[in-house]
Amino acid sequence: MLILLFLLPTLHAQVDSYPPVFIFEEPSSELLVGDELQIKIRVVDESGIDTGSIVLQLDNTVLSYRWENGCFVLAHAERLGEGWHFLKISAKDSAGNLGSATYRFRAFFPERTVEILSENLIVHNNRVSLSLMIRNPKAETWEESLHLRLDGIENSVSISVPPRGIQVISASLPVKNVPPGIYTLSVLRQTGENISSRRVYLIRREGFPFLLLPPVAGAIVIATLILAKKRKPEEITTESTT
Repeated sequence: MLILLFLLPTLHAQVDSYPPVFIFEEPSSELLVGDELQIKIRVVDESGIDTGSIVLQLDNTVLSYRWENGCFVLAHAERLGEGWHFLKISAKDSAGNLGSATYRFRAFFPERTVEILSENLIVHNNRVSLSLMIRNPKAETWEESLHLRLDGIENSVSISVPPRGIQVISASLPVKNVPPGIYTLSVLRQTGENISSRRVYLIRREGFPFLLLPPVAGAIVIATLILAKKRKPEEITTESTT
């Protein structure tokens, strides 16, 4: 009896009363770029893990997982919405101690963009045509009516770009009373936000298209024509022999 009383503190100290420890290795940052998530969580406990008790949740939805190397919970999730998300894991150790941990992160998608591909706008039937490259990296279809603006003239073009899609579309603007020259072409969203601008050359078909040339080359051509007008033909003299 005295021996048992002597060993009781030692036996009590050997009883595991601590829950498992969870280490989130992936995601490794609170900012996730994109809509796909790789999950890797290390689960550690000196008594071992009761793998049947492991529950993995993303935004209160249970996820399937793989248990590898005796300590890792691995999973994959996709098509996450943009914004904040919560990852939670719970598990018991072999002694029955229940533990849990949560991880909060934010999914961020690159911005939708519009690139103006056309630089030289040639007038035809009092209109100019142009091309736009539209990128939609988000998980939802981008449907919107964009506004084109050139020297106070506006026109609308409707777009429908699928998730994570890229489209090149054509658009046009009426330019009946706009003289040739250099202008700024802008693309605006319905909110008025300017999402793309570039310098363009408005060219009419009459005459030589100087604006198609780079600035230096155009200056050289113009200077050459001016000198040609000023230069007079040399007088032809004949010598007579007697």
